[in-house]
Amino acid sequence: MEQGFDTYAAYRTALLEAIARGAREILLFDPDLAETGLEAPAGAEALAAFLTRAGGGECVKLLVADAGHLEGRCPRLQLLLERHAHRITLRIAEDAAQSPSAYPPFAVIDRHDLIIRFHHERPRGKICVDDPGACAPRIAQFETMWINSRPGQTRAPLGL
Repeated sequence: MEQGFDTYAAYRTALLEAIARGAREILLFDPDLAETGLEAPAGAEALAAFLTRAGGGECVKLLVADAGHLEGRCPRLQLLLERHAHRITLRIAEDAAQSPSAYPPFAVIDRHDLIIRFHHERPRGKICVDDPGACAPRIAQFETMWINSRPGQTRAPLGL
């Protein structure tokens, strides 16, 4: 099923609903996570519930072009990163920061749900539910961006 959206509110709703359906893996690329809604109480709760449902090991990969918003304005997400450092990985995609229009924001949930905005400065996009074929190119793009990115800082305790 494919459905379009054209507001940030609809984008956030689509993303949170997909996370609520998810059980194994979230791949999320966004320039700065500002429009995802993950910092809102409902977003942080949805992500925490996903982490509880998902199996062991790394299950959330966050890829951003700029971590400034996350570091300065997202205490709920920072707390989740701290508490679940072994399950959430944050990386910085510097290529996306240099050429943002080439990298539309997207999320792939469990390799079969895709939420994508067509341009980083606009809310318009679509959600593809239970469509592994639509997800495959974005998974490949995410993996390429992931390999070429650098680790992001977290407030995870070092355990020394």
